[in-house]
Amino acid sequence: MCFLAHNLKIDDYGAYQRFWVQLSVFNIITTWGLHLSLPVFSPEQIIDFMVCINKRQWTIISILTLISGAVFGILQWNQHIHFFVAMIVLMASAVAMVFEAILLSLKKFRFVIVVNFLYALSFLAIHLIVLKGGWHLDKLVILLASLLVLKNSITAVFLRKWMAKSGKKDTSEAEYKKHIPFFFQMYTYAVLTATAVWLDKFLISLLLKNEETAIYVNGTYDIPFLPLVFTAVGSAALMSLTNTTDYKLVAQTIYNNGRLLSCIAFPLFFYLFFFSREIIVFLFSEKYLASVGIFLFSILVIPVRANIHTTGLQYLKRGDIINYGALMDIVLAVILMPLLYFWIGLKGIALAFVISTYVQSAYYTYKSSKYLHTPVYKFIPFINWSGKLLLALLVMYFVKQAITPDLGLLTQLLLGAFFLVALSLALICFDAIHLKRKLS
Repeated sequence: MCFLAHNLKIDDYGAYQRFWVQLSVFNIITTWGLHLSLPVFSPEQIIDFMVCINKRQWTIISILTLISGAVFGILQWNQHIHFFVAMIVLMASAVAMVFEAILLSLKKFRFVIVVNFLYALSFLAIHLIVLKGGWHLDKLVILLASLLVLKNSITAVFLRKWMAKSGKKDTSEAEYKKHIPFFFQMYTYAVLTATAVWLDKFLISLLLKNEETAIYVNGTYDIPFLPLVFTAVGSAALMSLTNTTDYKLVAQTIYNNGRLLSCIAFPLFFYLFFFSREIIVFLFSEKYLASVGIFLFSILVIPVRANIHTTGLQYLKRGDIINYGALMDIVLAVILMPLLYFWIGLKGIALAFVISTYVQSAYYTYKSSKYLHTPVYKFIPFINWSGKLLLALLVMYFVKQAITPDLGLLTQLLLGAFFLVALSLALICFDAIHLKRKLS
């Protein structure tokens, strides 16, 4: 992405981003959430579930999938990409996601790693080929469709050999029907999650020009490792609470997680804030300086991520509240988007999602407090957070002032990152010592 941003015109890069945003959204719809639900079941059950699906259900799935593909094809036709080529890319991409879910359930990790590594190299190669020969998005999509079909063919051969060797579990039709609600819940969750992540980018890709799409998408890129860290901490917390019925222990676990995550989130926020211009220019070039303002608004969600607000609700198995909060987040963002857009432009769209995220977090916090019968201050370390916010602000501000602009962009960013890591580690050590003293 960054390489293309530096080497393409803004209009061409915006068209490229538009294609990937829309493909990502339609992928979730077309896979029916199977990439999320299939890994839960054994390989034998997956085969039997496919056998249990009757002709009527297959017909409905096929028709809805074709409708999804047709809509995607029409949208790409407006960007001068052939209708049927766009449909093939979507179908092949969705199949690849489902195949990968099946492979993960088979625990064929080596095969997944090797195939995806070769795919990534080929993916990079076709981009370089098209870029060197004169950029044409339609040519790139044709090559991408061919690559996905080849990947799926290799995976299909592998899965067919495995199916020939494995036996059936003989899942009953009653058991199959019992799991239908779970598949539907996973599909609903996948759609809600995708909507929350991609709604703003998807609407912009539909309504605004390629240049504005490029500027907005560049300014709202997610920090790659941050969701992984938060997910890992949240999963570890839930695993530690599996066999407990003590709400005080649950609240204390959430409290400790909040202290831990703030050691990473707060310094990172101020690093991104003070080095925002350098980050955008380094990653995307000076052509996208307009993305800086959008980036500054979008990173305002990072401080609220210092606590996983659904941990208590997941422990209580209140998926209804979590889904309601997700829906509320989307609805509020949709209401705020046009109002704030007419006020401050593209920055307003990013701000709409920041506001809705804070409201959603407050809702989850209120519900967690209510159903855990615990005051909010027992699982949110307000005083600890205030001190860390102030310290992170001062440290990163003085670091930014001390680094001279004469240094290259990469040097400036690396120096800032060094102090970011040092501060995060220092805060983690401080909290670890405090917790150790408290337990002793």
